[in-house]
Amino acid sequence: MNSLIVAATIVISTLFSADAFHSNSFDGCKQYGHVGNYNDPLTYIPITDLQNLGFTNKSMFFKIAVQGSTDGFLRFGDSLYPYNKEVIEIVFGGWTNTKSAGRRQHRTASNKATNTVLAEVQTPMLLSADRPTMFLVELFDDVIKDCKQYYDLVDYNGPVKYFSTANLQHVRSTDQSKVFKFAVLGPGDGHLRYGMWQFPYDNDVMEIGKTPMLLSADRPTVFLVELFHDGTIQVRIDGQDHPFLLFNDAKMIPFYYMTFTKWKTDVVYFYDCPVDKYAKICYEDGKMYVNRDEGSLNQSNSI
Repeated sequence: MNSLIVAATIVISTLFSADAFHSNSFDGCKQYGHVGNYNDPLTYIPITDLQNLGFTNKSMFFKIAVQGSTDGFLRFGDSLYPYNKEVIEIVFGGWTNTKSAGRRQHRTASNKATNTVLAEVQTPMLLSADRPTMFLVELFDDVIKDCKQYYDLVDYNGPVKYFSTANLQHVRSTDQSKVFKFAVLGPGDGHLRYGMWQFPYDNDVMEIGKTPMLLSADRPTVFLVELFHDGTIQVRIDGQDHPFLLFNDAKMIPFYYMTFTKWKTDVVYFYDCPVDKYAKICYEDGKMYVNRDEGSLNQSNSI
């Protein structure tokens, strides 16, 4: 379910809304007392009425519980009356309790809804008519804002689909290198590959993956990769000054086509993420240094 929430935050920086609660003894929760049908006019609740929100430096999170045999829905947005506006809709145990989804919904003043699917996952038997199912929902700020989500993921030895890096909008070129960002959501076993050919069989590709305790199933980890013209490759977590992975590719495999794959665990990839054009990334003595000069900061703040 976390991947659905993260996919949703790509589209909108969200606030959770809700306002028709009355007291309930279930685990310190409140019970929502005005559950309407899917297309009924709904009562939204301001975030200021919620007492149990959690915050990190990159996100906000909260818990909800659903009891029912199928089709739980949560919507949130930036208005108490979000008509002629967009909201995020999360489906819990939809399609007769077989799938869940994250969607962007636009509902007109005449109450006509249009849904755009952001993510769907198989979640058989997620809900129960006999007991509540508790969910932790985490809404990230702009960690992966303006990134694209990769949807053609297959297993490690499956027929992976490479795509052209010429179509990426956020690859930054320097005098010494090319720099790009991507993000991974999942407990482990993320793999990035790139090479010269779209169908690189019987040819070499570069693969980057597998570092213990690096990834998280709860929040995306954002990586910055720098490919130097001398074959040096550096990978660091976005926001850190030094790479955790540094090596040299003597064959200097070109960065023309790339793809993602997984090993044994489910992961979600986000790619073509914006690279900070004001950050100076310097390679010296086998280390990467990230600095900002005062002029760049002033220019950035004036935009």
